[in-house]
Amino acid sequence: MDLAIKEKIVDIKQQLIGFNTVAGVELVILEDGNFKFNIAEINVHNNLLKLNTHRTDIYLLDELKEIVSVNTPICLVINGRGIIHKKVAICEGINLVQLVFPNANENEFYVQQQNATDESVFVSLARKSLINGILDQFGCAGFEVVSLSLGPFCLIALAPLLNVNISDNDFRLSFANHYVQYKNGQIDDCLFKPKYESNKNWSIGNDYLPESVLTAYGAAFQFLFPKTERIVTKVDVVDEARGDWKYKKLFKVFGATSLGFFLVVLLINFLLFNSFNNQNQVLHDELSIHKQQILLLNKLENQVEQKKEFLKSSSWLKQSKVSYYADQIGLTVPKDIKLLKLDINPLQVSKNMRQKNFKFANDIIQVNGLCSESAYLNNWIKLLRELNWVEEVTIKNFEKQQTNNSKFDLQIKTK
Repeated sequence: MDLAIKEKIVDIKQQLIGFNTVAGVELVILEDGNFKFNIAEINVHNNLLKLNTHRTDIYLLDELKEIVSVNTPICLVINGRGIIHKKVAICEGINLVQLVFPNANENEFYVQQQNATDESVFVSLARKSLINGILDQFGCAGFEVVSLSLGPFCLIALAPLLNVNISDNDFRLSFANHYVQYKNGQIDDCLFKPKYESNKNWSIGNDYLPESVLTAYGAAFQFLFPKTERIVTKVDVVDEARGDWKYKKLFKVFGATSLGFFLVVLLINFLLFNSFNNQNQVLHDELSIHKQQILLLNKLENQVEQKKEFLKSSSWLKQSKVSYYADQIGLTVPKDIKLLKLDINPLQVSKNMRQKNFKFANDIIQVNGLCSESAYLNNWIKLLRELNWVEEVTIKNFEKQQTNNSKFDLQIKTK
C-alpha cells in the first residue's frame, strides 16, 4: 500500500469504532425475485487496510456462511428490483417519500438520501416489508447486520482510493451494474443496469478486486472509517445490532483480560498453596497428638453449655415467684369457686426421634376448678386481669357437669 494511503489510514485509525474486520455484502434482487450476493471482507491491522477475501455470484445464504463467518459483522448494501432512486428538488415541509410517490404512505418505506447537484438530493426508497424480510433471513442464518445502504452511493467514501477525480466536470463512473455521473464533485445521475457485465479490475493500494464487488467493498470501507461520509439507511433493528456488537466485543475484551488476571491469581495461589501446605502438614502432625484431648474438652464444654441453657430456660437461675403467684391467686378466689388444680410454670415435654426435651413454661399458670355459675367465673377473671403481674387470662375449657357445677380450665399468662 503506497505512503499516501498508509498516512490516511494512520490518521483515521484513532477514530475506529472498534470494528477491525467487517464483511461488505451486496445483495442484488434479480428480476425473478431471487438474490445474488457479492462479498468483500476487509480488515485493518497494524494501520494497514487489507482485503481478506472476495466472492461474486453467490445465490444462497448457506453458501455465504461458508465464506463469511457468522462472527463477522455484515455491512449490507441492497440493489436491484424493489430499490428506487430518484433525484428530487429539496422542498421544506414535504416528506421525501411524498416527493417520489405523492400518494404513498411514508410509514411503509425506508428512506435514504444523498446530496446531489442543483440543490437537490437523491432519494432511495425500499419497502419496509422487503427490507425487514431480508434482515430476518440474515438473522435466521446467524449473521449480525450492523449497517444497511441502498444503491451504489457508499462508493463516495471510496472514490479517493480509486484514483479517479470525481471533481471533474461531467465525470462518469461505470462499474458492475451501476452508472454514476458526477458534476462538480456531486452525483448528478445514477442508473442501475442489471444486464451490464464487465471484467474490469480495480486497484486499491496493493489489493486488486473485480468491479462486481466494488459496492460491497465500499459498504465495508465507509463503515470502518467514520471520518468518511456514511451513506446509510436508518433501520432501528440494524442500529440496535450495531450497538449490541460493540458491547459484545467489549465483553470479549473484558473477559479475556479478566481471564488472564485470574490465571495469574490462580498461579500465585498455587505457589502459595504449595508453601502453606508443607507448613500445614507439619502443624497437622503436631495437632494430631492433642486431637483427642481437644475433642474431649469440646464435649465437656458442650455439656456445660447445655446444662446452663436448661437452667436458664427453666428459670432456676431467676428468683422464684411461685409462692407469690399462688398467694395472689388464692386471695382472689371467690367462695363460689372451688379450685381443683393450680399448675405454675407447667412442664412441657416435646418428643423428637432421639430423645425427649423437657421445658418449663415460665410465663404460664394453669388453673382447673368448679363453679356453680359462669357469672362467678367471669367476675373472678376480671379480678385476675386487674393484677399488675397478669398479662392475659384465657378460658381454655368450660364444661357443664351432671351436677349443678361447671368445670373450667383457665390459662394465666404472666408479664
